[in-house]
Amino acid sequence: MWGESNTRYFIDWADACQSESIRKRSINSTGGYNYKENLSSDVSRKAMVDILSLIKNNRTLSVQHFFNIAPPTYVSNPTTKYLLLQLYFEDCIKLKGEVDNSTYKEKNYTMLFSKELSSKQPQTNINNSVKRGHSNIESMIDNNWAATGRKLDFEKKQKESKREFNINLKNPNTVTTNKPAVKPIIQTQKEKQPEEVKPIIPTNIFEKPNIKVEETVKSIKYINIPKPEVKEEVKLNNVTLNLTERPKQIEPEIIIDNKKFAGLNSYELYFIYNFLKDTINRNIEATSSIKNFSKIVLTRADMEFLKEGNGVSLVIKILVVISSLLLIGLFFLGIVFKNKQKSKARKDYLKQIKESSYKRINEDLNYKYPNIITKLY
Repeated sequence: MWGESNTRYFIDWADACQSESIRKRSINSTGGYNYKENLSSDVSRKAMVDILSLIKNNRTLSVQHFFNIAPPTYVSNPTTKYLLLQLYFEDCIKLKGEVDNSTYKEKNYTMLFSKELSSKQPQTNINNSVKRGHSNIESMIDNNWAATGRKLDFEKKQKESKREFNINLKNPNTVTTNKPAVKPIIQTQKEKQPEEVKPIIPTNIFEKPNIKVEETVKSIKYINIPKPEVKEEVKLNNVTLNLTERPKQIEPEIIIDNKKFAGLNSYELYFIYNFLKDTINRNIEATSSIKNFSKIVLTRADMEFLKEGNGVSLVIKILVVISSLLLIGLFFLGIVFKNKQKSKARKDYLKQIKESSYKRINEDLNYKYPNIITKLY
């Protein structure tokens, strides 16, 4: 409920926001039309319409932001805050504030547009309520009651007279009649006779009867179940276990279809071998199957290299081995037996891995040799 304290808190906060906005906007002159004394005048109503349209355009507008964007005529007028308060009392805007934990006063008021300003003049005037220091609670009282200041006058309730009541509706007094005396019948209870007390006979007088206990006859027929023989555990002596060497696991034999390598030369096989070796070194796929497969590819590459005739002839090899015994032959030994296709494939692979990524080489090899290289990404 909006009361005197809420009005005072709002006016104090509006004064603080207005002075801050005047300082920031460098407004020198202050003053103007007194809206507080003439809220019902045409000038005040027109100013209220302008202010309400500004709030309506922004939908929600804080008091501080209102003074920051309002025209200078309203910012410099110290009675503009009473126009905002009058708009609240006429339900054109809604106010919402935050409570300060230190002073328990409301601040940071926000204005929300509710409805347009009516053309009728309001019955209540904020000037009188602020002057007297009274709240607007008097306007909320029912019209059937008259409110004068702080004291309320009520009509006195007249008590209804008993003479106006209808006597015929009253219950007549009941007349007592004499009844003949009736002798009451009193039922007397019979006296309880004392119970006969039986003498207690000691138990030693009675003789104990001779009770014959029938002997249980043992059954003749029974089943003889033999006990199981306990076998003695055989102790193994002088048994030593070799814990240093682990048993070798039998790896499954890899069957390679020779049709996969059909039509590939030694250079292409060496290039594929370098890719598989790089895959193992990068730990992308370092299983035993891929390692064995890379060895098979290397063997197939060596075989293709010999079939192509790029190898050294047997006569030259014998001469180089004989001349290697001398100092001169040692120089030509590495040159003669060098595999040029293998070194070229390795050099080309290292060049491509620098220029492009491993993923790109994998995609190219999978596109060229889908039966040999699988796509890892």
